Amino acid sequence: LISALFITACGSANTDLGTVTNAEDVELSVQATTTEYNVLIRYTQVSPQTCNKAIYSIFPSGYLRTAAINASFKYEHNPYCLFTLKTTNSNAATHLANIKTTNIEHFFAFSENVLYGLDGGSSGSFDPTCDQIEAMDQDADDMDQIDNTAFDEATTINNVNFYPGTGVNIAIVGTGTGGLDKFSCNLSTGTFTDHDNHIESIISELVPNATIKDYVACDGDGVCPSNKVANQLLTIWKENNPRQIVNLSLGGHNPDYTHEYIIGTIMQRKALVVASAGNGGSSIQAHYPASFANSATNMLSVAAVGKDSSNIEWADFNTTGVANIAGPGINLCPTSADSFRCGKNEIGISGTSFAAPYVAAVAASYMDRWGWNPSGYWNAQSYRNRMINRSEKVPGYSVGRAIYK
Repeated sequence: LISALFITACGSANTDLGTVTNAEDVELSVQATTTEYNVLIRYTQVSPQTCNKAIYSIFPSGYLRTAAINASFKYEHNPYCLFTLKTTNSNAATHLANIKTTNIEHFFAFSENVLYGLDGGSSGSFDPTCDQIEAMDQDADDMDQIDNTAFDEATTINNVNFYPGTGVNIAIVGTGTGGLDKFSCNLSTGTFTDHDNHIESIISELVPNATIKDYVACDGDGVCPSNKVANQLLTIWKENNPRQIVNLSLGGHNPDYTHEYIIGTIMQRKALVVASAGNGGSSIQAHYPASFANSATNMLSVAAVGKDSSNIEWADFNTTGVANIAGPGINLCPTSADSFRCGKNEIGISGTSFAAPYVAAVAASYMDRWGWNPSGYWNAQSYRNRMINRSEKVPGYSVGRAIYK
């Protein structure tokens, strides 16, 4: 997870919807910053069903139609079209809102394209900084270590038998695993490397029979444009795999509302989305896309907890008011961290990025046990509710629910 930054617009603007010419747009570019907007269309009434056909049907002639037709980022997920248009017109948001209001034949959503990243705090960095990891290490120092032996011996979670995830599909949206995961930081507490490789390790150790697949939306530096995240979410939905779980260990402080619709409406019954709630601490009040769990009924927003002897402890770095569930995210030692970190100084990996895959693995165990019927009872919403209802109370915290062995 990391901080998100809006790409903001400034400068003068034209006011009439659909009347700005390309020449005027060129003139504006001298004095205004280009803004990117992600647009999601459902083209139910357009035949043949193509993105450009929908754009011509929905957009009046003018600069927005031109920008949409010429968009270099454009993907078809029939019957949905996702694209990112670029404009220097600072009234574009108002014009897009007018189109959304007057469009009655097609679903239409838009949002500024924002930058998400990996598991960072409130500093605005695009990766966990060394200072942030050091702080999480200090939080972990007084906590019990959850090592790979504990993973391997996890036969029950909250008095429910742990199943190996047979038939469950888990999508990891992020940097990719293996050689694609390039994060590295040298600390006084020892080298910290990798991010998604640890996520994959946690899941595979807990539910070894689950099918894990990468969906790359971030670059090697951990920067994740929200349009690429949206496109991967639609790709997962279009594949229509049974018993689908999506792990989102990424995010930022600003929303992309196309995500809210994709997760909460398009994927509502077909995929359980598990997102890390962020490491911003008490000074940060939102973390997206995890904060969409307030409206998306198939979504779990995961905070991190640790264990001190028999007591479950809340992580100091958790973003305030985002989570609806918590999982082990302090001092974890999956096999991926054994040789370079846990085996040297007894300090594991910490962060809500690693609590999320733990919770995703528990959900996979549940799906293995109880089955899958997206049009019936055992759908993504049901599993989300069951996860929350069967988790334990965390004394003194309003989220009040934690998955723990």
